[in-house]
Amino acid sequence: MRYHEIATTDSFQELDEDLKSKLKKLANLGAAAGTAATLGYGAGVVANQPKIIQQTPASIMRNMPAGPDEPAGYTVDKPQVSSVRPKPRPDNLTTSTDNKKTDTPSSSVAVHKAGPDTPRPVARPWTKDMYPVDPKLQAAADAANAQYQVDNVSDNVAVENMLKAAAKKAGMSDIEIKAFLAQANHESHNFASTKEYGSKRYFRRNYDIKHNPRVAKLLGNTEPGDGIKYHGRGYLQITGRYNYAAAEKALGLPLLDHPELLEDPKIAAEASVWFWLWRVRENVRNMYDVKEVTYMINKELTDLEKREELFNAYKHLKI
Repeated sequence: MRYHEIATTDSFQELDEDLKSKLKKLANLGAAAGTAATLGYGAGVVANQPKIIQQTPASIMRNMPAGPDEPAGYTVDKPQVSSVRPKPRPDNLTTSTDNKKTDTPSSSVAVHKAGPDTPRPVARPWTKDMYPVDPKLQAAADAANAQYQVDNVSDNVAVENMLKAAAKKAGMSDIEIKAFLAQANHESHNFASTKEYGSKRYFRRNYDIKHNPRVAKLLGNTEPGDGIKYHGRGYLQITGRYNYAAAEKALGLPLLDHPELLEDPKIAAEASVWFWLWRVRENVRNMYDVKEVTYMINKELTDLEKREELFNAYKHLKI
């Protein structure tokens, strides 16, 4: 039985007049709250009232205002009618006393919100200074990898050993050789091919000035048919008229007229080492960073995860 029901019965005939007066006030208060909620006079009444309505007579008496012969501290707060519903807040946030928007978690870690003067990160091209090398970390990694080394990572042992020998002859460091072999392995499908996979239609669509002028200009393909003629070759898939012309000058071979020469395994190995020294070493500061290395070979960062797996495998290669 609820208190507003008690107030309408004869059950409090035995109670003193003071207690009957208090119960009637509470009954009127509950009726007013219910009317306000029915008429839609704000959410404050509804939010505060259920706690009182569902109390038992015993709990009502414990919450009654103190009388002349009752101990102090028994009070009932009147429900505040409000037309604004309070905005919910996460339990782990606290608000500062100055009413500013400086919410921080209850832990010791503060949340810093970006303001109009907060500097924003600026995208910039890859440079040699972006990834500084930590000699101590690299020495520790080399020492760990030296504990269990392998003679070969690829089952195409002959080509892998040929490329490793060419890289050592060119003066590459141990970690540079491993990064080079990982990229060459991926680009040539485990050293199985010195020619890019694809049809003439594929090469036209991706590299030709007529079908893909943006990429064609980047590769130096200025004439119709260059996309097919100068598609990827070698163990690092040298692509485009511009790169073929640079390789021709460096290697002393007529690659512009006979680009198929780069499909020969020995020439492909020599050209791949030259391309690495020209394009990768000069623009990469940290050979341990696969993403930075890959960007100089494939700016789309295609199959980055696979390249990282290969590099981790080649870390254990004996040099």
